Amino acid sequence: MKSLILIAVALISSSIFACTDFSGNYKDKEGNITRITQVGCESLQFIAQEDTLKYNMIADGQDRLLFKIEIGSSSLTLNARATFENSILKINTTGISESDGKTETSFAELIISLDANGDLVNSQTNDDGTNDKTVLNRI
Repeated sequence: MKSLILIAVALISSSIFACTDFSGNYKDKEGNITRITQVGCESLQFIAQEDTLKYNMIADGQDRLLFKIEIGSSSLTLNARATFENSILKINTTGISESDGKTETSFAELIISLDANGDLVNSQTNDDGTNDKTVLNRI
């Protein structure tokens, strides 16, 4: 009986902390390749456009700076909060653009999952209510 209880506790514990492994190489319809390297359920690195774009994400639900670009007196800042929820990666972003003394803020929620073929599905809901869905094919 004790062994059955221990097995049940182990199975429940592992399912609580399990997350989908998104590691792999993916290609969009234009032929651009994105490489994802994942460390357990803690972090991911996205590398795209022939290694010119690199984003590191810690999946702990905390807002973190993803990148900031400054060109002259204009800037674009993107913050992201990432969490694993069962078989998906949920990313909430806040974009802040500043130009000519004006500041605009935008929000988006991305739900990243794998389909039955192992392809990466990105469903994005923007703050204006629009939805975008892209599929990157696993290669």
